Amino acid sequence: MSPVGSLLAGLYNLLPWPDRPRLSDAGLDQLASTLRVERIGLPTELQSYEEAGRIEGVRSRLFRYLRGRGLTHLRYHLSIRSNARLCLGGRTHGSAGRYPGVIEEALFALRGGMPLYVSGLLGGAALQIIEAMEASEMSSDFSPATDAGALYSSPPVVEHDLATLSDRQVDRHDVWVAFHGAGVGGLAERNGLSIEENQELFTTPILDRIVELVLIGLSRLRASGRL
Repeated sequence: MSPVGSLLAGLYNLLPWPDRPRLSDAGLDQLASTLRVERIGLPTELQSYEEAGRIEGVRSRLFRYLRGRGLTHLRYHLSIRSNARLCLGGRTHGSAGRYPGVIEEALFALRGGMPLYVSGLLGGAALQIIEAMEASEMSSDFSPATDAGALYSSPPVVEHDLATLSDRQVDRHDVWVAFHGAGVGGLAERNGLSIEENQELFTTPILDRIVELVLIGLSRLRASGRL
């Protein structure tokens, strides 16, 4: 994997297992200076099951488990290649992974100390994150259990790699506690905005103001040498 500083394209599209680029190799070559598409694949321990997963098909337990693990693997790569994360909208039901994507990405950002910005403009998973930070109790619809997540309690393959142990655990209450424990104050410590500015970011209906607040936070972090 190339370090962030060596990547030259302006846009990057990371694909989870088993997705493939829709553009031809020739098309990707033509866009190489602008767009780089990478297939992230699966964690090393699961790579030997790729062919079996494809053969068994999308409805099989093995395929669905690999897809869920692949999504988490993708989001881990997104977190280590990014300097900050903005969460806006996001589905709350029907995820193919262990958690809704925006929630898992925000969780990685939070636990990794990455500057995290959350807007409630489009509702969805981002709004659930805000509610977890502000509410005193977990709502019944926070990061609801998924069909894929149910496979983690009795997976179709055995994994032993301790480095991926936390990625194989599903605990929506633990996720809620992470967001609630950080709260708006935790965001403010990491993202360069004050508590009041973060609260404005939570609620403003003006897209330009969302962009402005995120840029303010990033500029402050850069000026202080934290970005």
